Amino acid sequence: MDMTATFVGEPKSNRFSLSGTCPHCSHKAVFSMVSAPHLPPAEVRKIVGDRLYIGYSTHNEEQFVIGNREPVDYLALGPVFATVSKYNLNPVVGVNELARLRRLSSKPLVAIGGITRMSAVKAFEAGANSVAIISDFLVGDWRQSIAEWAELRP
Repeated sequence: MDMTATFVGEPKSNRFSLSGTCPHCSHKAVFSMVSAPHLPPAEVRKIVGDRLYIGYSTHNEEQFVIGNREPVDYLALGPVFATVSKYNLNPVVGVNELARLRRLSSKPLVAIGGITRMSAVKAFEAGANSVAIISDFLVGDWRQSIAEWAELRP
């Protein structure tokens, strides 16, 4: 069964999203969280085992180091760039800090915050394995943005 449950907040509260396994291809679902004190990654791992990917979203070196010690499959870092998709209390990390922190972990790294087709290239060059995109779809024709993203290769 395909399922989605979302509770969104910031690191000092709770944030997670859960998506079920694709009913057509049985690919592993994604579960991610942000420094949720009531949902520590080790506890989530006990519940879901290796059936779901667990990610840990970070906004600075301290959180990144903590996240790297957790039983998670990937780390997210950001905002890497200024973002228009939400009001953000976290300072922009920037590509230099992304590159520096990249060296502290061998886990896959997702760049988040202000990602556009142009800034994605910089994030990949700084060491991100993937990017999360919102703001690039909010400006102009989102259909054209998707078509251009499909052509972008890191």
